[in-house]
Amino acid sequence: MQVQNALQKEPTLSNDNITVSVTDNTIELNGTVATAKEKKTATRIAQSYAGNRTVKEHLTVSANNQGTTNPPGNMNNPSNPPDTTNPNQSPSGAKPPRR
Repeated sequence: MQVQNALQKEPTLSNDNITVSVTDNTIELNGTVATAKEKKTATRIAQSYAGNRTVKEHLTVSANNQGTTNPPGNMNNPSNPPDTTNPNQSPSGAKPPRR
């Protein structure tokens, strides 16, 4: 299977779990990748082998690596408390009303 081999040879995808299913009409990618960039890379590789087939991408970016961060003061994340070094700033980041 050429697509599967190409994905396995791609160094940036070496730690990802991607399975490939090929029919006369489609190439399907399933599994989990670490980043959105790796998702695009896998899709691009599959498209390069697609010819007249449609690429159906069903890849999931793993929850630990979606590139999102919690801003300081995110009250939904107790491990990321508000910055208390500036007494004029509320935990939400809004300035207190003028007096």
